Amino acid sequence: MDTLLGTDPELFVVNEKNECIPPAALRDDLGFSYNKILLEGDNFTIVEDGAASEININPTDDIPTFIRRVDRAFTKFKSFVKSNFDGLDVVALPTVNFNSKFYWEDRGDEFKNCVRFGCDPDLDVRTGEYCEEISVENYDKRHGGGHIHISAPKNDNDFFADNFYYTTLMLDAFVGNTCVALDRNSSLIDKLERERLVYYGRPSRIRLPVYDNEMKGIEYRSPSNFWVQNAKHSEILLLMANCVFNLMQKNQDASEFLRDNILISQPPVNILNYDKKSAKNTLEIVVNRLLSYKYLSYDQASLVLSSA
Repeated sequence: MDTLLGTDPELFVVNEKNECIPPAALRDDLGFSYNKILLEGDNFTIVEDGAASEININPTDDIPTFIRRVDRAFTKFKSFVKSNFDGLDVVALPTVNFNSKFYWEDRGDEFKNCVRFGCDPDLDVRTGEYCEEISVENYDKRHGGGHIHISAPKNDNDFFADNFYYTTLMLDAFVGNTCVALDRNSSLIDKLERERLVYYGRPSRIRLPVYDNEMKGIEYRSPSNFWVQNAKHSEILLLMANCVFNLMQKNQDASEFLRDNILISQPPVNILNYDKKSAKNTLEIVVNRLLSYKYLSYDQASLVLSSA
């Protein structure tokens, strides 16, 4: 693999009623002392992110290593919370319940980010608009993302800055559409995914971050955190993200994909409507095309299609 892949999925600390407990409440209500970082470990940190707790892993060019790092971070944080706080647990769900009134009224500024969405705006590539910060003081849900980060080629640090539009169209077709198509094997998770679409999970949402040592990349923000506890789903999404990276290095192949109207226009509709049937049909077209161009092996193609 010629790129580094990273992620920053959001987890939620929940009580026995499956209600979200924000990190600030662990400090103010339960006496847990921390300064932004909740837990550190081998190649990961867990940090406060509004009502959520966010995994940050060290990026890697190896998919099994990526999966192990995410799993280790989730497992360690879950064990830490269950060991230190009676009745609390950690979940990776697209949507959780949240008592905005309890965690905002008569609270200090440290709770402010629990009742705001869009604090760090992202770009809708198809409209050219950035999301606006909004108050959600009266909204009783919080949503978990599972964003995918891809580093620029080593020999062209500005590659995604120069090509973010077409790269995002590919990410919608290969990663975002695949997220919808994958079988959660749970009608509840499907329901939580649809609830997330009220504010998050829209197609074509990206950021263009600058990482350590001035390395640049692209962050695809449509996926939820559903894949965090599923190694097979993780592998599939990373394979598809790597296909985007590889395809965008080949102008002729990329142009042929981008000329296919179905592959460009249908995925955002599937994502926005969480239309699993249509997403599966689109995924089959995408995978067969990638297979014919030798961006996926037969085994990889079989893995993807058998999981939808």
